[in-house]
Amino acid sequence: MQATPEFLKFTAQFHQDIFDIHESPDEGVVAALESLSKHEQGSLRTFLARCVASRTSDDELLELWNSAQSDYYLSEPGQVRDFFRWILRRIPN
Repeated sequence: MQATPEFLKFTAQFHQDIFDIHESPDEGVVAALESLSKHEQGSLRTFLARCVASRTSDDELLELWNSAQSDYYLSEPGQVRDFFRWILRRIPN
């Protein structure tokens, strides 16, 4: 699966301390989402929804996340699909 520009822009906001410098994990994701316009957030929502609903393997999703511009690494394949679902619930409509 090819990463979209919105996904790359979003993942660039993640660094190893993102969930330490914000009061909650939700606030960390909201802060990362604020780097995107409403249109970009919609595109990110579509991309992440496609990722979690696709037949893309957990290993491929892990590779997608870890090859993006994030400095926040996930190490377990099953984490990524759950992480994407969690992010999806935080993207405003």
